[in-house]
Amino acid sequence: MAEKFAFEYGEVSVAFMSHSGALGDIIIAKSVFEAVTKLVPNCKIDILYLTESAKANFKAFYGTDKNLNRMVNAHNFYDENIRKYDAALRVWHTVYVDWANVDRLEVAAPNFLQSLYGISKYNEKGTDPTAVFLRNVTRAHITGINRYTCLSCDGALPISDNRVEISLLPEKEPAFRELHLSENYITIGSNLNVNARFNLK
Repeated sequence: MAEKFAFEYGEVSVAFMSHSGALGDIIIAKSVFEAVTKLVPNCKIDILYLTESAKANFKAFYGTDKNLNRMVNAHNFYDENIRKYDAALRVWHTVYVDWANVDRLEVAAPNFLQSLYGISKYNEKGTDPTAVFLRNVTRAHITGINRYTCLSCDGALPISDNRVEISLLPEKEPAFRELHLSENYITIGSNLNVNARFNLK
């Protein structure tokens, strides 16, 4: 990981945070991370985490991504530093734009700025997390979107399916290979640190 913050380089810088550190939520939030990198391929992203377990999950599922600059503890950092970034995004049942440097993005990443406008418009009807969750559940039922694609914020972000890229960390590969898993499997984690694996065949 880099020693400098993303905003200390010349590239477009993004602060990215998920309110939930749960494994499933962090995997789903990666669809937003990947959408940002599609819009701004050379951007540098700092992930801000709230708990050590969230940090571990981010490292496991985002750690090999070339756009990831570093991970930073959000406590005593987020509010004081988000305006140093070109954009600051939070994911929690939808995507929230906490900050955008409009002047900079108009020049450096106009398509990304248009997406941020689209996200803000999508959230105009209410930002209460419970209301957003209920709205998205209703929209999913009516339109057929799912937990991933609802994060497109009605098309503001390029998210059209439930696939995210999860690369195997090189240092974890030997342990993974020793499991001899079939091609299709599900790993279920619990707070008891017990994993159950189910073969889908």
